[in-house]
Amino acid sequence: MAGKGVDARTIAITGIMIAIVCVLTMWGRILYIPPTQGYIHLGDVAANFAALAFGPWIGMAAAGVGMATADAIGFPLYIVPTLIIHGLQGLVVGYLGWRKPWPVMVIAAVIG
Repeated sequence: MAGKGVDARTIAITGIMIAIVCVLTMWGRILYIPPTQGYIHLGDVAANFAALAFGPWIGMAAAGVGMATADAIGFPLYIVPTLIIHGLQGLVVGYLGWRKPWPVMVIAAVIG
């Protein structure tokens, strides 16, 4: 009998969500912000979805690793800050909103 650990389903979901967040971060740019040289993108939507649908740990991995991977391709200077900041975003959104009624999920996404 296997011990308590991470199963294949969790690994697969996490990998898929990391890929979706990465792609939507790279090609889903909505608004460029000149003063910070950053942009608002659809990767945040996917990161919040991952956290709210699958919980804080998958949300943290999807947001942090997915967006850091996108930065590795275009903005390598920001890999580590992105990993930390967006990883915390996924953790907070998942912690506050996972398995809660939809109004709480909206508030969690705004806080994140």
